Amino acid sequence: MSIATAGPTLTTGRPHRRLLLALLIVSVALNLFFIAGAAWTRLYGPVHRSNRDARYQQMAAELNLDPQQRIGFNRYVAAVRGRDVKMHQEIAPLIAAAWDAIGKPQADLGQVMQRFDAASQKWREFQREAMVQTLDFLALLSPAQRDEFITIQRERRAAWARHSAREH
Repeated sequence: MSIATAGPTLTTGRPHRRLLLALLIVSVALNLFFIAGAAWTRLYGPVHRSNRDARYQQMAAELNLDPQQRIGFNRYVAAVRGRDVKMHQEIAPLIAAAWDAIGKPQADLGQVMQRFDAASQKWREFQREAMVQTLDFLALLSPAQRDEFITIQRERRAAWARHSAREH
């Protein structure tokens, strides 16, 4: 009987076991990294629209609003949401039209820029409206609450900027 016909022996079977054990360890490690990455993204990732309500509730709690301020805050939040929807409805078609113009075989630079300028102008109008609404809300707050509101907004914008930088 030869070694080939006798089947695996202790010396020839161990490398296979070691290989299987190594593959198992690598698989477990990769799964753990995947789970840790998913958990990290959930905890420290960008705030999505579905989390907006929770973010607004957290902000209201951090500001320690009295009942009258809470009413003003709720009006402010409703205005923000409405403005975001309206802004998307009005600006998205302008951007789409600009890209349609870019896609033409003989794209007209003037026409393309005019459409992007119209979208930019519309965006600036919405930003002005946002500042008026924000200042109206801030007028309801104490100086300490205003400082806290500004701190919260700066932190949120910094987190958004960090996330945007990672994507690009």
